[in-house]
Amino acid sequence: MTTTSSRVPEAVSISTELLPLITSRAAMRVHSAFDRSLNLVLEAPAPAWLPLGMITLAHEGVGNLPNGILVRGEAALRGLALMGERALLDHGRLMLDGARIDLSGAPAWDPSLDRVCARGRSAGWKGRWASAWHALTRAVGEAPASPLWGLAAERVDRLADALERRALGEATDAARQLVGLGPGLTPSGDDLLVGVLVAMHCGRASAGPDDGFVSAFGAEIRAMSRRTTDVSRVFLEWAAHGRATQRLRDVVEAVVMPQGEGRLGGALDAALRVGSSSGADGLLGLLMGLRLWTHEREEDHANAA
Repeated sequence: MTTTSSRVPEAVSISTELLPLITSRAAMRVHSAFDRSLNLVLEAPAPAWLPLGMITLAHEGVGNLPNGILVRGEAALRGLALMGERALLDHGRLMLDGARIDLSGAPAWDPSLDRVCARGRSAGWKGRWASAWHALTRAVGEAPASPLWGLAAERVDRLADALERRALGEATDAARQLVGLGPGLTPSGDDLLVGVLVAMHCGRASAGPDDGFVSAFGAEIRAMSRRTTDVSRVFLEWAAHGRATQRLRDVVEAVVMPQGEGRLGGALDAALRVGSSSGADGLLGLLMGLRLWTHEREEDHANAA
């Protein structure tokens, strides 16, 4: 296999979740290929910690992913390999038909929410939450691209109500009506649930061990995720384990951390640019989940920083 240097993307970051695999040797095949991302799956049975054995190679503009390797460059990644072709991870190198990518020098990125959320919410978080909500509703406008803002809005409301009451059975039933809802690689209902799970894990991280509700709800979502697309299922699995995409994690950090106001606008803009409606759908779930904290007094969670 020969390549030209102009076709070799430079790896700029790797999820910490992938580090145990990157330093080994693993045969893969191309699951799906797009201009900005390339999804690879292990040919051998996947380890329990890697949902569906899927690794995503993506342009750095996509943002870090729990299962992601980000690369610099504007060339379409679908030009590096075709669906079904073989690929190989070989001790720090990713070998595709159209490129060999050195991963050894790329910095690691941590998708966990512990560092962001463990300290709890800082003073002023409710105002930042409100600013984020107003920005989201303005962006969606009068012509939403997602069913969550129209025909399926009642389903979203039922989920929010059940989660606020911590009614696991009702929340599971409501979520079942959302999994796989909508078109595309990651349907709108799944994007919403990813955001909800990220927010719930953030709440648990700040409050310490929970009573099992977050874990139980996450397990229910994981079980029903078999009904949706492979790529969407992977994101749901990661979120159920408290792992977030950079776009959602950055919004969480801007809302809950001290001095987050200055970062909020940029984080929201970046999140809203994800897909045709995935960004807005994920933010709807995230902000809905963060709102579950509002029955508590803000000063009970304020940090001095």
